Amino acid sequence: FLDSSYASNSNGGPGYVVGKVNTGNLQATRPINLNERYVGNTSRHLLGIVKEVSSGLMFENEFSYSYTNRTSYTPAYGADYGSASYYTGVYEITPRFKKQWQYFGTSILGFDLREENYTSKTIGVTSREAQLRNTAPYFYQRINLNDQIEFFAGIRHQNQSASARDVPSGLRAQRTQSASANEIGISYRVNKNNLDKFYIKTSSSYRFANTDEYWASTAASSYATYFNSILRPQKVRGIDAGYSGRINNQLNYAFNAYQMNSTDEIRYDGLNFLNTN
Repeated sequence: FLDSSYASNSNGGPGYVVGKVNTGNLQATRPINLNERYVGNTSRHLLGIVKEVSSGLMFENEFSYSYTNRTSYTPAYGADYGSASYYTGVYEITPRFKKQWQYFGTSILGFDLREENYTSKTIGVTSREAQLRNTAPYFYQRINLNDQIEFFAGIRHQNQSASARDVPSGLRAQRTQSASANEIGISYRVNKNNLDKFYIKTSSSYRFANTDEYWASTAASSYATYFNSILRPQKVRGIDAGYSGRINNQLNYAFNAYQMNSTDEIRYDGLNFLNTN
């Protein structure tokens, strides 16, 4: 199958308009945003395949490419800094196998590859660049032990190679890092003739920083930025238990309790105007 899309947009706030307090677009109440506007276009193209390899075994794969060009105009900044452009290019490949077993539920084995390129320019000259390459194999399994008990487990391991360049300062940085996510749990259906069930699971997850979080501001009210660092991935581990059911065809209910612990949390340091772990 094929899918392709293209979109173009142009928008701007009303500028020096003071409206109700704490409502609407607060940025639009500042005189410096008078006549500010954004112009951009986005395109995405996808090629995919779904094929039955054998009885119960499916192969699926998508290849996609997308790009975004966006230019901002802020006349109050003057001719030198009143225009900035941003480019994003991303391609992804996501092959996977899905197997429906006769007695062992469903298995999914896959691999994700994603490459991203980001560039920003001021006065037509490149000021920042960042590249990301992510690879992630994963496996997921669900097993129906009987009509009432279901076991599920999965694991995903992601490797990231990140690089960034700040042209004004000449700084360059590279980092190769990895993180894993996993989940294991069991659910018990109280009565096989209805949807009431109890579950408990333990899991871990992660989040890699986006490239904008690599840069910091020189002051709270300043638009001047500088390269800070490539941040480590944020990691979370937790346990979750719950009960869900149905009172009638229109009313469902659910209760759950969980505990989570995070490490290397990506947060904003308001004293130093930067993101940090």
